Amino acid sequence: MALFRRHTRQGTATTPDTGTERTRQVTVASATLVGRTQIRRSTSGADWQDEIWGYFDTVGELRYSARWLANAVSRCTLFIGQTPDSSSEPVPAEVEEFPEAAPARQVLEDLHYGQVGQAEMLRRMAIHLSVPGETYLVGLDPQPDQGITERRWYVVSIDEIKVSNRGETRLTLPDTGQTVTITPDNSTVIRIWIPHPRKGWEPDSPVRATIPALREIKGLSDHIAASVDSRLAGAGVLAVPHSATTPSPSQTDPGTGRPLHEDPFTGALMDAMLTPISDRDDASAVVPIVVKVPDEAVGKIQHLTFASDLSTNVSDMRKDAISRFAGGADLPGEVITGMGAMNHWGSWALEEASIKLHVEPLAAVICDALTQEYLWPTLTALGDPDPTRWVVWYDSSELVQRPNRSAEAQALYDKGVLSREAVLRENGFSIEDAPDPDELEQWMATRLAISNPELMPSLMPIITGNTGPDPGGETNTGPNTPPEPPTGLPAAAAPRDEVESTWWLRAVEQVALRALELAGKRMLSRSQRGWRSPAQQVHPWDVHTVTTRPEPDQVDRLLDGAYTTATVNFANDECVLASVDAYCRHLLTTGQPHRREYLGTILVERGCTPHAQTGQEAA
Repeated sequence: MALFRRHTRQGTATTPDTGTERTRQVTVASATLVGRTQIRRSTSGADWQDEIWGYFDTVGELRYSARWLANAVSRCTLFIGQTPDSSSEPVPAEVEEFPEAAPARQVLEDLHYGQVGQAEMLRRMAIHLSVPGETYLVGLDPQPDQGITERRWYVVSIDEIKVSNRGETRLTLPDTGQTVTITPDNSTVIRIWIPHPRKGWEPDSPVRATIPALREIKGLSDHIAASVDSRLAGAGVLAVPHSATTPSPSQTDPGTGRPLHEDPFTGALMDAMLTPISDRDDASAVVPIVVKVPDEAVGKIQHLTFASDLSTNVSDMRKDAISRFAGGADLPGEVITGMGAMNHWGSWALEEASIKLHVEPLAAVICDALTQEYLWPTLTALGDPDPTRWVVWYDSSELVQRPNRSAEAQALYDKGVLSREAVLRENGFSIEDAPDPDELEQWMATRLAISNPELMPSLMPIITGNTGPDPGGETNTGPNTPPEPPTGLPAAAAPRDEVESTWWLRAVEQVALRALELAGKRMLSRSQRGWRSPAQQVHPWDVHTVTTRPEPDQVDRLLDGAYTTATVNFANDECVLASVDAYCRHLLTTGQPHRREYLGTILVERGCTPHAQTGQEAA
């Protein structure tokens, strides 16, 4: 696929010294398509970036916070979206509603090996943007001479892409460590960075302001490590009088037979201290050392330590430094310091706030860069007349952990104020898991037969699914032909009309719900942001009850193609299709919710009955 390495949305400019045309640098917000001179300038690496990378490798709190944020961003799913208006977030451009978005979806699919590769792309980008504040997205064309046989995408840091003294741009591949030469003819290089509030062309990082706290954490941790390893700081010095003596040491030099230490007292003391360390079962571990001293030297053996106030308070000082870092990092402090004191509700609320205030803004920065510097130029190169109508956006629904509300959902459903779809969702199921009309009818017949045993003979064919042969000798299993009552049972005892009309009304209701659902999705894609939250709390077919009411001339567009499937089932019954269309138009323009009894009323008033349909089919 031809990319946009030579494409620019701002036209071309003439180089003063050569008179040749060059591509103007495209800089939008926090992303830019760069060339060799921009790489040389931007990859020089500031001192603070090198220092932060050092702390990333040595300070666990920084590494944890950066990886937490990166792992969360990698759980977001990228999609091609459409922005209904300037105040709304992008919504997915569904295949059935926006078939013209197919090229844009293919362009996104080609980026970094599809959805699986894009997760790693987002993770690495997030680490770069949250630590040094900038990253590079490099698309590399096949280079057989360097062992690259297909187009590859890489997310690289400023240390992995350099310009040599001879002017060659060298890329160190993150996966193999191989160094290759890239040019504007064989690669696409996009720089993404967090702009500094004062100097937008320079990168910024939320970690930059926490460097003093990181220095303290590193220094205090090094002090603790040195104290552990140092005999002087850990064990101190044992001062004894010169006149103190002990038995001769047992450890001697095998070659000379002399003690390991020239002074017998020191050698014996070392022997007594080292033996229990090498052999924990030795009796000397619990037997005191015997020392003979003159009477006047008693009490003069002293253990001198070199502990200071810093050694005493170093642990508290490090905790304070970690708290300072947590307060300045791009995450809630409780995520870094721990949430042990919180219950599960508090933890859930904290994680939700982290997603909204930290994860989603970073994902939006990445999507904005991919949209303006990858999607739009690529679609322009492919001939799309209006590429800006599509954007790359993210879906963070997998990150949201909602509390268990299955019991509340069931209770509200029993009271008639919650839908079946909502109950399924709160129990971890989808609407596809709900029973189809035949299964639901079978379940209802079973419940009815249990509570009314006298109806068992007439309901048994429905319960067992065996409708039996019709008078003509053919199996009578069509949706509009309910089972005949068993032989010998009076026809009046079989609730044929009731069963038949119930099934028929549900079939008509499915047509109305499908039409209202399609209209609701279209209204939602073009509604303002303020309506999105209320619309997510209702059925798709009840979106019209919480959004602005459409004008009568807009209803035709909302219901366009809504009855394509219905014409197959009700092709011979124009009364049904006309009644359903009138019913849906009335609900859309008045904002009233769907009710089965409302639909049944309009069908009766218009003379639409299952018997009328059966008669038409027979005729």
